[in-house]
Amino acid sequence: MPAEAEPASERSSSMAIVIARSIESFGREEWNRLFAGDIEDWSFYHAVEHSNLPGFEWLYFGIRERGELCAVVPAFVTDYPLYTTLTGPLRRATDAIARGFPRFLRQRLLSLGSPVGEICH
Repeated sequence: MPAEAEPASERSSSMAIVIARSIESFGREEWNRLFAGDIEDWSFYHAVEHSNLPGFEWLYFGIRERGELCAVVPAFVTDYPLYTTLTGPLRRATDAIARGFPRFLRQRLLSLGSPVGEICH
């Protein structure tokens, strides 16, 4: 007979999901341990976060198991113009409409990673 599975309440009590608005919510050493030797380390994301890049909000998702950070990913929120990939007359038309209606064809976008990073974490 197979062993009984651990109840979900006991399993989940040792793991926690962290959603933070600043990388400062994570220790430099614990972050860098997950990306050893990566040039896009804690200091990189700290600099990006404090660069005041217009139109971006920063988020960081992490998982702690028994208090230890075991997974983390940077993320950002921005207004994304859905007509970005259009060209020619259709793009000129949407640009003209967007000047009068700035929210036209724009969607709030949550994206994992960094808009300025080269590496996909």
